[in-house]
Amino acid sequence: MVLTVVYLILLCCLRKKIRLAIELIKEAGRTIRKMKMLLFYPFFTYAIVVAMTVYFAGIAAYIVTCTMSLDDVVSTVDTVVDSTNGTSGLAALTAASESIAASATTGNGTVVEPYNMTAAGADNFVRGLFLVHLFGYLWTVEFAKAIGMLTIAGAIASDYWITNELFRPTVPLLGSFYRALRYHAGSAVYGAMIIAIIRMIRYIMMYIDSQTSQLQKTQKWAKFLMIAIHCCLWCLEKIARYLTEAAYIMIAIEGRGFCLSAWRSFKLLFSNSLRIATTEVIAKLIITVANLGITMGCTALTVLVCEQVEMFTTGERYVDNPLFPAALVFISALFVSFCFLQIYGMAITTILLSFCLDEDKFKNGLYEKKLGDDGMPDGRMFCVINQKIGLIKLVSSNIQEEQEAINKERQAMTAETTALAMQNQP
Repeated sequence: MVLTVVYLILLCCLRKKIRLAIELIKEAGRTIRKMKMLLFYPFFTYAIVVAMTVYFAGIAAYIVTCTMSLDDVVSTVDTVVDSTNGTSGLAALTAASESIAASATTGNGTVVEPYNMTAAGADNFVRGLFLVHLFGYLWTVEFAKAIGMLTIAGAIASDYWITNELFRPTVPLLGSFYRALRYHAGSAVYGAMIIAIIRMIRYIMMYIDSQTSQLQKTQKWAKFLMIAIHCCLWCLEKIARYLTEAAYIMIAIEGRGFCLSAWRSFKLLFSNSLRIATTEVIAKLIITVANLGITMGCTALTVLVCEQVEMFTTGERYVDNPLFPAALVFISALFVSFCFLQIYGMAITTILLSFCLDEDKFKNGLYEKKLGDDGMPDGRMFCVINQKIGLIKLVSSNIQEEQEAINKERQAMTAETTALAMQNQP
């Protein structure tokens, strides 16, 4: 009973924030309907991730099967260089490679020393190569994701901030992708490096955790310390990802550098913390329920079809066990719905930050001398100019009064200009 009363009081206090979340979700749906190509962009990003994963696995296999240490390579090269009377350059390197190959094989070309996993694992040179390769993989994958976020945020933001229909891009996704690669690739590299470093530290701590497993069984403090470190690093990665995503949205809106955009987004998030938290929670809840509903609905429909449709119950297409096709449909539906709803979540966050930035600029008086597309003074908020009715209703009452006054003044100026033009006609 007490919890019910607390929930009701909380809902009453947050009713305006909940209304904002609902309107933002509706506005995100309207924006995506205008840019249907956005829904297919995540498949491009994940295709790059899969390709990089295959490349990483292949190169990693070559690295971990390398058993020659760095000292062996250096000593062999020094020996060959000395034997060639100090000759350096391509000839010495070629002779060194031939000498290494000859020392590793017999006369008939068979390898003398088979691969030794223990020796490779204890080789610091191999470890170093693997760490460098792993960091490069993480950095590249995060860069691809960053370009994707910049592309999606730029396309969504163009619907909010561009007021003149003549300047609206015909294909917003391609234009945003070009801007992301042409102007914001450096910011994407910088943000991806931060996430890659954090993930690299997490993997190193996982390795240390596995190496100290025996110590943790006897010493409880070591086990608790490892758990605390893993929790802190996990939280740090989540916070860094959220802040970099907000920074990418600000970069797509204003076109500034990563550090400045990250600071501006942090101030915006801090000043609108309750509003943003409410919207994010409701959006996450809706997206999660939609993801589960789509996945379970497709799976249930598959089982129903396999068991009830005559085509699959008799004849050549008889399905003996619907478990396997249902599992395949479950995995496919989960991936597809996750990709589509990921765009939906990014659109909600972009419109939310755009609305907060729009309101903040108006409160700070940055629109007082702003000119419209027709060259006349137009100090209205962009959500007002673009007639986003659901968002207009959510601005504070004093801002609404100022907007109405600006609208009346603008209408009066338009009427006066029209009257003068009619008088000057012959």
